Amino acid sequence: MGKITINEKYCKGCNICIEYCPMKVFESGEEPNQRGYFVPEIVHPERCTKLMVSKHLKRNVCGLCQEMCPDFAIEIDIYAEEEQCI
Repeated sequence: MGKITINEKYCKGCNICIEYCPMKVFESGEEPNQRGYFVPEIVHPERCTKLMVSKHLKRNVCGLCQEMCPDFAIEIDIYAEEEQCI
């Protein structure tokens, strides 16, 4: 299916990904990371339309979270193996 990751080194917990994701893949983090930021949690990766459709259509479908992230902290790898999925 693929894999979504949030790089905690870059994420400042602005939650823009939560606001822009139409499929509600993310939720607010409940625990601060080592830098004190509340990094969003990936709670429903199976809902991500970029992961579901892009691989089959060979084109980008959504990816708003990745595009809107001001810190470039979100990576969506549509070719990741299923056993590596979150």
